[in-house]
Amino acid sequence: MLPINYQPKNEFQDFDYKAIVHRLAHEHAEIYVFLSCPISFENRAAIHIFENLFLKYGGILYDRLRDELGLVYGIQSSFEQDLQVCQIYLTCELEYIETILEEVQATFSDFDKYFLPQKLTDFKQIITKKTDISRDSLSAEVNFVSKTLLTFGRVENYDEYAQKLQKVSQSDIKEFYQEIQKNLAKQKVAIVSKNSKITEICDQISQKTQGKTLEKEKTQEKTES
Repeated sequence: MLPINYQPKNEFQDFDYKAIVHRLAHEHAEIYVFLSCPISFENRAAIHIFENLFLKYGGILYDRLRDELGLVYGIQSSFEQDLQVCQIYLTCELEYIETILEEVQATFSDFDKYFLPQKLTDFKQIITKKTDISRDSLSAEVNFVSKTLLTFGRVENYDEYAQKLQKVSQSDIKEFYQEIQKNLAKQKVAIVSKNSKITEICDQISQKTQGKTLEKEKTQEKTES
């Protein structure tokens, strides 16, 4: 069965860093980071835990940017099945934009350095408890099954999903992490603000990124030759 999708097909414009200056935007910056990754019925339980482990309150990247470094006001995330991307939304002052993007890159470049096994255990317990609470409501169960059917074209209830959550292992998380890691060079970043300085900031970051990419390619060519 194919998933039913009543929404128009979404496609990205061709950009790497895009500044959007608008009079109704905030004076501070709103950053949208788009990271390519596979999203399917088969790996959605792993994605659920991965998102909490890295991007939600108490997660690895969340704690790093907000609590340890104090660089952002807030972080939100979503996984868009139609675009096959992880979207990370951050709000911050303009002077922190480049540092934040560097931290995002770093966090998803070295699994062994940033992964915290205890957080995985903790979040699995928290998510399982939330799932158990949700099962108490018939309407929530119906909504869950309906959303799964509409998105993936598959029928799955809370009990079946809860079992999948319990089976998610460190290797599952690492496998998904590596999918994001290998696509980091293709990330897309949109920055929104009423402050026109973001245009200059975007240009500077883009130039630096292109320079690093060229250096990496030259190094690889020398190694191969």
